[in-house]
Order: sequence, then structure tokens, then C-alpha cells
Amino acid sequence: MQVQITLISESGYKPLSTLIDCESWEEYQANKIAYQQKAVTYMLAKRHMTVRDLRKYGYTEIRARVYDKERIQAENRARYEKIKKERGWT
Repeated sequence: MQVQITLISESGYKPLSTLIDCESWEEYQANKIAYQQKAVTYMLAKRHMTVRDLRKYGYTEIRARVYDKERIQAENRARYEKIKKERGWT
């Protein structure tokens, strides 16, 4: 399973996020700190940033959620159909 880890900025910058692989949500909860450190390290390396940059731009909050691609696609399709109906495109 995949978990999406997101860093939220209190200064108004765009959130940073990445996906990490876990055995289960319970496994993630049991080793939350290790998974979060792994995700932050990956995000920093990918964007050529340092921990100092995170502090500078106000990234202080970490959020996690289960990333289920099929559910997200279904929600997007339903939202798009609703928009089409509201605007009279169909």
C-alpha cells in the first residue's frame, strides 16, 4: 500500500508531497517517525533543498493519508460529471 506524506507551509507556499510504500496503515502508525523522516529526506533530495529551507519557507505541519488511486480517480470522475451537469455541457 502507498501512503502520501504532505508537508504544509504556514507561510502560504504550496504543499510538498511524496508517496512511500508501507505494509499497512497499522505498520505506518507503529513506525510513523521513521516513515516521515524517509519521506522528508526523499522530498528534500528531489527538490535540492535542505532542512534550513523547510524552516525558511515555514513547512511545519506533516499530514499523511492512504493513497488509493482507484478511489481518487472515481472521485474525480464524479466531480467532473457534477460540473458538466451544473454547467449544462451534457
